[in-house]
Amino acid sequence: MPQKRAAGEAGRQDFASEELALPLHPSLYMAWPFWLCRNATDAEDLVQETFLKSLSEFDSFEPGTNFKAWIFRILRNTYLTSRARVALLAALETQHGSSREFRA
Repeated sequence: MPQKRAAGEAGRQDFASEELALPLHPSLYMAWPFWLCRNATDAEDLVQETFLKSLSEFDSFEPGTNFKAWIFRILRNTYLTSRARVALLAALETQHGSSREFRA
């Protein structure tokens, strides 16, 4: 029975997170991602990754607090992480001539 209860709670959490997040989609896309990425495809990817992270981390959201601020923080952190990854790969490529050496 605990597995059924956990599955039911997860389903309710997914529904609650979607109910809160979906109305914010236009503002998430237009507020920062397009301006930050300067590319529509990259902005869409950033928003999609933000939604996926918000779904997987929804249990850390505290009901009654500002959901919009919470999801925008996820968006910002996702962007910063992606930029750091790009900068690191560029530095490695510059240092070693090619990033192909580092791929598995």
